[in-house]
Amino acid sequence: MKQTKINWGIKTEKTMSDESSAAEASSSEISSEVTSSSNVTISHDSPNQPRNVEFTKSGKIGHERSFQANWFDLYPWLHYDEELQAAFCFTCVKAAETNSLSTQTLSQGDAFLRKGYQNWKHALEKARGFQKHEMSQAHKEATIRYVKSSSNQPDVVDMVSSEAEKQRFKNRQMLLKILTNISFLARQGLPLRGSWNKEYNIEIDSNCH
Repeated sequence: MKQTKINWGIKTEKTMSDESSAAEASSSEISSEVTSSSNVTISHDSPNQPRNVEFTKSGKIGHERSFQANWFDLYPWLHYDEELQAAFCFTCVKAAETNSLSTQTLSQGDAFLRKGYQNWKHALEKARGFQKHEMSQAHKEATIRYVKSSSNQPDVVDMVSSEAEKQRFKNRQMLLKILTNISFLARQGLPLRGSWNKEYNIEIDSNCH
């Protein structure tokens, strides 16, 4: 007779070892980002970049890694939060604080804006670390917006719109004056007169001023 092997749910040493390894891997993935749900705020006017400190290591046992101070030289926008032991983008955070970022950009914000970056193993990889963030559209927009807000310079679009509105107002005033004069001449039964000097680009002997 064929015997049926029944699994009574008893964990062998191998099973517990596999589960332990899986738990460590999961813990490592979770620790790559701080689990805070809200955006960080930075009270300083410049990024916090401590040099002579021993950064806390994180990661799987035997493969721990930590933030490196020389990364500040490679990416000046890096801000290190010593309490959260995570890296943020100073430019993106400050731009978000001043409500300078679009809703779309905020929704696309990565760990450098929201939770803090801690995946030191992949920090210098193009597709996963600092360079990926620096090349992102969100970071580029934040840089433009933050520089603009810091320098208190008006937006180019606003400047153009303002000048256009001034010109429209001037044109309306001139048109109103001409129509008023034409109306006056019509009531008096007087003809319009005057000629245009092409050489000097002006009116001569006009009664419509």
